[in-house]
Amino acid sequence: MFDDYENTPLNIAEIILIVIIPLEYLNKDIFELNVLDIALDILYNNKNLKQDLLNAYDKIKLKLNFNDKISDYFDKTITEIVNKILYSTKNKMLETLYKKKNKEIIYYTHKKMNNKDYINLVNLLKDEENKVNLIIKKTTSLIDIIDLLNDVYLSNDELTQIFSKLQIIELMVIKKYYNKYINKILDAYISKKNNCEKKIINNYQFVVIKEIN
Repeated sequence: MFDDYENTPLNIAEIILIVIIPLEYLNKDIFELNVLDIALDILYNNKNLKQDLLNAYDKIKLKLNFNDKISDYFDKTITEIVNKILYSTKNKMLETLYKKKNKEIIYYTHKKMNNKDYINLVNLLKDEENKVNLIIKKTTSLIDIIDLLNDVYLSNDELTQIFSKLQIIELMVIKKYYNKYINKILDAYISKKNNCEKKIINNYQFVVIKEIN
């Protein structure tokens, strides 16, 4: 199976190694095969990239515990694979190699409330015991919630309650636009959500808010 590399019509191993070698170099999870984890700017700016990729390949062999036959097979491909990555780096073609395209995930929300209504709501919240219910009841726009999280003190429990009432794409918006404190609470919340964390982490940077009338 592993003895005829040159005549293999579709070398799956090459496709996989092109992805997992830079992932290993960047200390990312090679088992996810997620090209979004490949930081192209780091590859473009690394003057020692060839050696770093070869070192990453050596780590992969140890991590996957290849037997001698498989190791010999992959050793035959490594020069060609690294050269492909280096060629794409030199010619600013990594986006094509990894099929990374700029994409947007549009989140449509209602227009934010006017300044007078917003200020009144902020004042109401100062003396409100159940802030979460009031926020959800009085807002129709995620933009207002974003502003309120900055302007009104909310406990960790209250923040978590608000997160629990939001859709996944709305959590992505929060993660993209919020400060480290808010995101720390958010990260703790989404880490407990099955099949939610990876989707948010891998896509939140592509979310764009657009208001509708």
